[in-house]
Amino acid sequence: MAAKTLRWCVLAGVLGTLSPCGVLAQDAPDALRAENDSLRAEVQRLRSALDEALRRLAAAEAALARLGVPLGSTTDDTDPGALDAPADPLASPASMLVELRRRYERDLAGGPTDAAARRAAVAAWCKSIRAELKGRREWLVTIAPVEDPGVAASRPEAMVRVYDEALLRPIGEAVRVRIPARYAAQVRGRPDQRLWTLTANVVVAPRFEERRESEGIFNYPPFIGPYAEFAFELEWVSLNASPRVLPEAPAAAPSDSPPPAPRQPR
Repeated sequence: MAAKTLRWCVLAGVLGTLSPCGVLAQDAPDALRAENDSLRAEVQRLRSALDEALRRLAAAEAALARLGVPLGSTTDDTDPGALDAPADPLASPASMLVELRRRYERDLAGGPTDAAARRAAVAAWCKSIRAELKGRREWLVTIAPVEDPGVAASRPEAMVRVYDEALLRPIGEAVRVRIPARYAAQVRGRPDQRLWTLTANVVVAPRFEERRESEGIFNYPPFIGPYAEFAFELEWVSLNASPRVLPEAPAAAPSDSPPPAPRQPR
């Protein structure tokens, strides 16, 4: 979902809760007055949550802009320049997500239908995946440290996007991950460096969430299946500046149509 559309979804979701407030007459019964006060307090809480969500969204937009991820007004989530996920499940976050959804369907398709038993089966499945899908990998990445006042300086985060070594095209979307402070300082110290070689121990760690049964409005964290969300862990081993250079985006082709004539004042 594009940034502009995402902002409207956040605003609509919160503003839709405002209508019940302020509609009671001054002579309303005490119970209704109490309910009105409760609704006003809830609206204040939601407004604070909205402010925080928009602040985080602005930080994410800035990070994506530094990565060169387009933030146009289209609602199409597909990046036409991105490649399909490689078969190696540890090759990229996109590869992990594809593999997790495939395994969820394979391993749990014939599982229990009772809700409690189903949740228990998914929780056990998440643990088994974490124990199995892990290993060391070397990724070619772009890294943009997240400048977020809500994140402690000792626990910085970054937007990381994996690129194909041969084609220098992105694989999937940028993802937000923890970055050790020394590597964050290394990246900030080289603002002109676009590509980095990251060596890390990767652990695919799907998260059990007993309250989540569908994608939801924003699908974040990415949905694997009922009660399972996408997550992974990185143990950073080394980070080196890559000599590779990303190709420049092609300039827009000139239009053959003449520009429209300016309107004449009436």
